[in-house]
Amino acid sequence: MEELTGMVRPAVLRGTKEDLDNVVSREKELRMLLDAITDYSRKLYSTEMKSGEKRRLEALVIVTNNLLHVGETIAVNLVSIGRERLERRFAYSEETIKRFQPYSDKIIEALHLAVRALDTKDAGLAGSVLAMRPEIERSADELVEHLSQRLVSGDPDRAVLYRVESQLVELIQRIYYFAGMIANEIVKESDRVSQGMNPVLRYS
Repeated sequence: MEELTGMVRPAVLRGTKEDLDNVVSREKELRMLLDAITDYSRKLYSTEMKSGEKRRLEALVIVTNNLLHVGETIAVNLVSIGRERLERRFAYSEETIKRFQPYSDKIIEALHLAVRALDTKDAGLAGSVLAMRPEIERSADELVEHLSQRLVSGDPDRAVLYRVESQLVELIQRIYYFAGMIANEIVKESDRVSQGMNPVLRYS
């Protein structure tokens, strides 16, 4: 997942057709692995298992599905925007790229933390992903407000650029939503294991 998220931003904002194709190929490899995990989990679910084991398996399937959604958002939606950039032959300004970087960095950080929390079964780390929500929502609003200034500029591509860049904000934020769902499942599972402890922040 880290390799895929590292590839997508430069490919979408400035990359070539080959760069975008590489993103799609990497996502296919990841999807094959995640599909195999899902299939194996479903086979296990059909066997005799204790209720606690079944709950953990259900949590794994939920997490895997959200990782699949992240991959689809990248390989289908974001790559589509990159292809439109090439077809229409427009370019993002240096200022726009500069403003997108900290926003996308924060969301990719949240996704990586969620995956790390899954690997380590660290509910505290998962909680930190959920705690990022207000900052990310505020950053998204500020970025959209900045992009709206394009509509009063003299750029002949201003309407297209505003639409595409607004879509980028929304799609990148969608990745955080899936990261939050993963983190929330980790927190819920931790709560099941250690009942009676103070509840941890939820994503809703």
